[in-house]
Amino acid sequence: KIMFDVSHPRQLADHIMYCLPPGTMGGIAYAFINGWMSVYNDSWCTFPSVQMHEMGHNLNLAHSNEARAYNDQSGVMGYSYRQDDGPQMCFNAAKSWQLGWYE
Repeated sequence: KIMFDVSHPRQLADHIMYCLPPGTMGGIAYAFINGWMSVYNDSWCTFPSVQMHEMGHNLNLAHSNEARAYNDQSGVMGYSYRQDDGPQMCFNAAKSWQLGWYE
């Protein structure tokens, strides 16, 4: 509040990424469906596929292939990669349709 003169982070941006130091949390990252924040474990916040995956949750997307979460590699809602330069992926066709990109 003192530094930015706001009472809530949403007054600064629509979506906020929190990159936590190592050992602070278990897992890779998390975000809530229709949420405004995503939380990342250490260096996982630097990988684009992880950022896209968590932002997808904020945009109301669930995991692809709900029968076996993280098993669908056709788009970023199915699997995240620990790479800072690839792979070049986006949301798959089903998720893009859900977002209304084809209307």
